[in-house]
Amino acid sequence: MSEQQVEQTPHEQLADARAELDELQGLIDGLEDQVREGDEREAQMRLGEAFGLKRLASLRREAAERKVARAEEQRREQERQETETLAATELLAVSLPRVAELYRQASEAVNALLDVCEVRERAVHDYGQKLHELGSEHLLYRGEGRTVLAFAGETFENHHFSPRMMLALLFEQTRRARKISDMNSRTTPDTHPVLRYLEAGEEL
Repeated sequence: MSEQQVEQTPHEQLADARAELDELQGLIDGLEDQVREGDEREAQMRLGEAFGLKRLASLRREAAERKVARAEEQRREQERQETETLAATELLAVSLPRVAELYRQASEAVNALLDVCEVRERAVHDYGQKLHELGSEHLLYRGEGRTVLAFAGETFENHHFSPRMMLALLFEQTRRARKISDMNSRTTPDTHPVLRYLEAGEEL
């Protein structure tokens, strides 16, 4: 029982066709040398046959080259389609509406944080002054622009939780976590696509 023949790839077929053509060219060169040496009778018939075989081999090489070109075109087309599918899947997962929604949530969270810090700073300042006047033991320190209060085991000091300080801390921690060397942006708030998208949604 004969083994099933494995079909050659287009590149393997092209390599075989080129090898066959080179072999026939070598045969023709040898026969032509025989003619040059005066041995024309023996070489004449074989030379004509060799030229015919070379033509066939040349056609087979051309066919193999076309097959390789078609295979390469099919491969590129398949790669293009697969790449387009992957690109669409990944990019649509991070579309402008999704980025804008996450930005909105982050913006609201940051503003809520700054609101709390602003209330905390004002309360430390105002109650620090009032408790100083009343001689409260909850006032640990007050002087040189610094106020420290203590309630339920927690100390409350001004400046550390100022909106400006917290915003700078947030950006610095984000910059370090993301390894961003430059926080400057060439895009101004009024031209950023996320803000334009959110503004357009509010106008609807």
